Amino acid sequence: MIIAFFFNSIDKVLENYNNAWIIGGEEIYNLFFPFVNKIYVTKVLGNYNCDKFFKIREHLNWKITYKQNFENYSFINYDRI
Repeated sequence: MIIAFFFNSIDKVLENYNNAWIIGGEEIYNLFFPFVNKIYVTKVLGNYNCDKFFKIREHLNWKITYKQNFENYSFINYDRI
């Protein structure tokens, strides 16, 4: 069974949960970024006509803790250090 909850503020999420999966677009990720300690990334390989990107490599206080490469994508986990 999958259960999803919707909140209208970051404070409500942080008050109610120590662990949460944040799924969103650029604005949602940017709002929660200061509060996370672990990031799970699926990197899709290829050239796409996109105007938004999640650029974890710009944040030097993260380390890769897991990486698995496949033909067209990679799974990468980061931990805040």
